[in-house]
Amino acid sequence: MIRVRVLGGRAAMIQEGSGVELVELIRNAKRALVFISVPWSSPERNGRKVFGAAVDRLELVFRDGDASFFRLEVDEDAVSQQWLSWIGYLQLAGMGAGSLLWLDAGKVMSTEINANQLGVNGIVERTLMLWIRGSNNTAMFSPSEVDGRSLIVLRHHPRWCGKQFVVVEKGELELDGAVLDLVGEKSRRAISNRELASMLTVKPDSLIEECRGFDLFLIQDADD
Repeated sequence: MIRVRVLGGRAAMIQEGSGVELVELIRNAKRALVFISVPWSSPERNGRKVFGAAVDRLELVFRDGDASFFRLEVDEDAVSQQWLSWIGYLQLAGMGAGSLLWLDAGKVMSTEINANQLGVNGIVERTLMLWIRGSNNTAMFSPSEVDGRSLIVLRHHPRWCGKQFVVVEKGELELDGAVLDLVGEKSRRAISNRELASMLTVKPDSLIEECRGFDLFLIQDADD
């Protein structure tokens, strides 16, 4: 039976189950983020919490059908192990590390051995880069591409704070020679290459309310 995980008192978009239940759904999904799960590993149990917290954020970016999230139970499960072998990642079944697979239309696009090591911010950042920026077939914007466009910088807050994101800063991007600046009402600062690489286009149907009305957004790590 496929189970839906509950986070923060509400249903999250994590489908949980064995290979019989999930493999075909994973293979047929437009985009799938899969957590490789076993019952005997402490690192896996911690990684499961990290994965759940990351999905809780990603739900705000992806609408139904744009992305699917799975916790695949592989321990002593022939169907899931056969699928992992077929895609070339059978070793993940025996590691018990809480590994991750990102797939587009059944094709593996990226992997991570240990969800704990990548962390919540890392999972979110990797997913956004693969599935939003990657869909544009470009690694990052060039400074000239974003010159004159509006940017909002956000930081994630836990759900108990009310809002999912708080606004750190906002303004217009301005290329002055070789330096790209973010110009606000009372401030001006240079944009780093890391920030430029992490910028994402605001979709017309964005679920992040604070992004509406801006051209670009950037989610800042809590420790930045």
